[in-house]
Amino acid sequence: MYYGSLSVLSVERIDDFHLVRFVHDDSDSTSRSLFENDLLLLTKEAPENAAHDVHMVGKVERRERENKRRSSILLIRFYFLNGSLRLNQARRQLVDRSKWHACRIMSITPQLREFQALSSIKDIPILSAILKPVNDSLGNNESRELGLGSSRDWEDQNHSGHCQWLACFTTRNKGYKKSSEGTFENKDAALARQLNEDVGRNEKSVESSFRRRVLICAQSNAAVDELVSRISSQGLYGNDGKMYKPYLVRVGNAKTVHPNSFPFFIDTLVDNRLAGERMHLSDSKKDSGIGSSAALRSNLEKLVDCIRFYEAKRANLKDGNLDLKNSLEDELHEEDETKQMSDSELEVTLKKLYEEKKQLFKDLSAAQVQEKKTSEEIRAMKLKLRKSILKEAEIVVTTLSGCGGDLYVVCSESMSSYKFACPSEHTLFDAVVIDEAAQALEPATLIPLQLLKSNGTKCIMVGDPKQLPATVLSNVASKFLYECSMFERLQRAGHPVTMLTKQVS
Repeated sequence: MYYGSLSVLSVERIDDFHLVRFVHDDSDSTSRSLFENDLLLLTKEAPENAAHDVHMVGKVERRERENKRRSSILLIRFYFLNGSLRLNQARRQLVDRSKWHACRIMSITPQLREFQALSSIKDIPILSAILKPVNDSLGNNESRELGLGSSRDWEDQNHSGHCQWLACFTTRNKGYKKSSEGTFENKDAALARQLNEDVGRNEKSVESSFRRRVLICAQSNAAVDELVSRISSQGLYGNDGKMYKPYLVRVGNAKTVHPNSFPFFIDTLVDNRLAGERMHLSDSKKDSGIGSSAALRSNLEKLVDCIRFYEAKRANLKDGNLDLKNSLEDELHEEDETKQMSDSELEVTLKKLYEEKKQLFKDLSAAQVQEKKTSEEIRAMKLKLRKSILKEAEIVVTTLSGCGGDLYVVCSESMSSYKFACPSEHTLFDAVVIDEAAQALEPATLIPLQLLKSNGTKCIMVGDPKQLPATVLSNVASKFLYECSMFERLQRAGHPVTMLTKQVS
């Protein structure tokens, strides 16, 4: 998509990269925003021109706000080492004040999150099942039979400290089974019932203060919103066999969330809680006796006009220019300023106005400081509320890539504390359910698995390998079976897979 024209503000070389700051030339550029990790194609000629002898690709590092220009600055990273003649030519023309046309190619945020998950694969609790699915499944038959027991049962059967792979798990009465896409209620009702039973058995233990948490994710936003719709409208079965509505939170990009999911969307929940806090902040602002900067600025403008009027009136009185004086009086003070004023009276009036102006400047400065402080408090409060909601939720629903965003930031605090001998994993998840698992790339499937607790965890993968796999355009990647999902690889390796006996439309 064509983004607009950009002008270079500065060029800086750091190590093997060039960091370039650009500013928008278009006044309406705010409607076509670029974001961190967007890939851009920059050309010297407009996109409609057929020939682009000089062009280059860069990655948006971040957006910066410049108060003087009142516009956003884009910091874009380029790599020119070992470049072709074209890249060398582009590098030479990338100088201050040069103009470039920008087109957005794509966002590489999902790929960066997949790479991060792949880089930290050794920390995934169920790594042994991922790498050796046959050995894991064959060596833990007893564990599979007891797989729906409490977390204590899991730990008794798994001395390594974590439950083995449960993606294709089968039990006598309740099963987490392979299904066609969309058959969700059967498995999740059983899952919710089992997790609540675990809570009931352990409510007197040290961990009783934390409820079991489930992360449900899928490859597409459409599937995620469908899951939200079914859980929110129909509910889940509790350990008493009755339906209940869990504390559900939908995480993702507001632009891709279906309107029906907004009541459970993280931004909506934060705004609802923030509304009450803002009323408290508003009351404290009223107690301070400082008005808004907009109102003070308006009063200041009126006062400046008044001062100019009296200054002109005094100057005209000294010059004897009564016609000009009367015209100014008619324009600004038709009712109460038509009387004649002496020079001394004008001097006293102006002195009072100057004092008022000085005080208004002080009040305006104080109001701006207060508003900046309030804005920072609201921003910090929103971040705190966001983290709190994500920690409190019983069920979090998002895409595979979405698991690597805010949710990963919240959970990483627990992961870090566990690594440094401060075991506190209450923000991590006891179970991960992956829908559309047969359509997901294996690196994408690793993203939510990072968020599992180190002990007594479950992973349930649901999908249909007979449907189309993930789209892979690279022939080299296809040669090495990159489009093969983890679900299908586990099935081919001999991991137990069973079919759902009931199709739910």
